[in-house]
Amino acid sequence: MTDISATAREIIDTDPALAAEIHRIMSEKKAVASGLTVRQAQALEFIRAYQGANAGASPTIREITVHLGLSSRSGTHRILTDLKRRNKINWYPRTPRSISIVRGAR
Repeated sequence: MTDISATAREIIDTDPALAAEIHRIMSEKKAVASGLTVRQAQALEFIRAYQGANAGASPTIREITVHLGLSSRSGTHRILTDLKRRNKINWYPRTPRSISIVRGAR
């Protein structure tokens, strides 16, 4: 392990808050690189993880809203509409659990 790797590991092990902040910043950079907003990237990742953990079933709008920490479902609806417009998901509004990720969407 190089000196920088050892230092990074020590910081991660001794300061979880700093490690979480670094993870948040790196996630934001990844979102921007993919052409999505941070919230869109978070929603897409949550949908992907939820479907992986629930045999392909989609989360509800309410579950996505809670996960993102939003106060209303209208914000989630806007995010999902934008993801659909960007061809990241297929989604049929007013149809429960109808979200599916488009193959190859990142």
